Amino acid sequence: MKIICTKENLHKGLFVASKSVDQKGSLPILSTVLLEAKNGLVKLSSTNLETGIVCFFGGIIKEEGRFAVPAKIFSDYIANLPTEKVEILGKNDLLTISSGSFKAEIKTLPSDEFPLMPKVKSEAVFSLSGAVFKKVLAKIIFAATPDDSRPEISGVCLDVKGDEIKGVATDGYRLAEGILETTQKAS
Repeated sequence: MKIICTKENLHKGLFVASKSVDQKGSLPILSTVLLEAKNGLVKLSSTNLETGIVCFFGGIIKEEGRFAVPAKIFSDYIANLPTEKVEILGKNDLLTISSGSFKAEIKTLPSDEFPLMPKVKSEAVFSLSGAVFKKVLAKIIFAATPDDSRPEISGVCLDVKGDEIKGVATDGYRLAEGILETTQKAS
């Protein structure tokens, strides 16, 4: 594999993809980001077997390939590079990253061990403007708990039926519900 891309695009992609990397290290492959170069796009994938993130960005693909790179080491190194152009060369189980006068080699894991990511249907089931979505969230977000120790109630539940959007949030003491009528029908 051989890729040339900007540090900014790579860093942003790693920042997004690293959100679902398994930090606890139950399986070594889950602490990696799958770096793929194909069809003129660079694809970064990560999963903790519950959530998965895939993001794409453009780059110059001179040779296609895929490598499972330790996410923390890769992300930290890219974040500390001072120059803009990054060249990534992958051979066997080694990823070589060059930028200006800086060069590093990172040992990778076998990419075929990386869990398969499910295919997401690309058809839109429901579309909504950002302003309308913000209106629903503004009514209920105050009741969601900011405490990460209780992840089951740290989010907002949205239910879309027909032309109605219902949102609910709680922190264990407060319960908030917001209902918004829209002109669009959900399928």
